[in-house]
Amino acid sequence: MKKTILAASLLSVLSSTAFAATYQLTELPRHENSKNTFISDVNESGEVIGAASSLFNTAIDISYLDFESSELESLYSRYVSSLTSNEEATFTLEDIKKWCG
Repeated sequence: MKKTILAASLLSVLSSTAFAATYQLTELPRHENSKNTFISDVNESGEVIGAASSLFNTAIDISYLDFESSELESLYSRYVSSLTSNEEATFTLEDIKKWCG
């Protein structure tokens, strides 16, 4: 009786392993200008859908900035006032205009 139960258990384990799905894992390249990359789906053609977070070296189109805006000047003033006594601002709004102009 013990041999029958053992044989039945072994057959059950082996048969379920034979019908198990198999997968192939492929490491995907990460997004070059982000810290984290998350894949959410892959279609039948192998195209990947996902998202990247913590972007860096992102190009900024400054043509939309109004350097004469009171709001931008206020933000810069708040930045300067937030610096500690041993820190100093390393740029001004005029510097940004020159660098990007």
